[in-house]
Amino acid sequence: MTLERALQQVLRMAMRSLVSVGLSRGIDYASRRGKDRAEMTAEEKTRAAETKKTVGRLRRAIRMLRRTMR
Repeated sequence: MTLERALQQVLRMAMRSLVSVGLSRGIDYASRRGKDRAEMTAEEKTRAAETKKTVGRLRRAIRMLRRTMR
C-alpha cells in the first residue's frame, strides 16, 4: 500500500465521521426547531424527543435497506 492511498483512506474515514457528527447535530437542531432546551416547554421537549426517535428508526431502516441491496 502506498503512502498516498493510506492517506486517502485516513482522510476518508475522518470526513465520514465529521459528516456524521454534523448530520446528528443538524437533526438535533431541527428537532428542537432552533430553540435551546432551557427555553422549550414540556410539550416541545416531548415532540423533539419523538422526532429524534423517528430519525433513529429511519436511519436503522436505511442501514438495513443498504445491507439488503448489496
